[in-house]
Amino acid sequence: MPRCPTPPRRLRAAARSPPSAASTARSTGASTSCPSSRCDIVALPYGATEESASGALRLALASGAPIAVTPAAIFDEAEGAVARLAGDLPLQIATGLDALLADAPRRRALQAAAAAWMAERAWPRVAALFAAILATEVAAA
Repeated sequence: MPRCPTPPRRLRAAARSPPSAASTARSTGASTSCPSSRCDIVALPYGATEESASGALRLALASGAPIAVTPAAIFDEAEGAVARLAGDLPLQIATGLDALLADAPRRRALQAAAAAWMAERAWPRVAALFAAILATEVAAA
């Protein structure tokens, strides 16, 4: 699998550097130097948030790459389909990403779990479930 521009040794260096030294570039989705589908890992380093769902999580899961997330509650719904990092501090994130990069079987397992998670939430399945609920309600009326 191709590597993103930031190899593990640079992750650790960035974690030890002031926050301004680490890349925080965001993509508009149109073009990036590291599309999520070609990355070894996609990291979602959120802190605590009041949001109830993460669109970034869904886009990351749809990429097919293994996903690493911080312990923010916004990622609870994807438990088992994502790797939970120990915390949201830079060194905790870098350490977790290094471990995940070194564990190809775990990354493959995460990809399979993420694919199953996405399949359960795919529109055709959701539509079929909703149609079944409506049919039951109509039949009961």
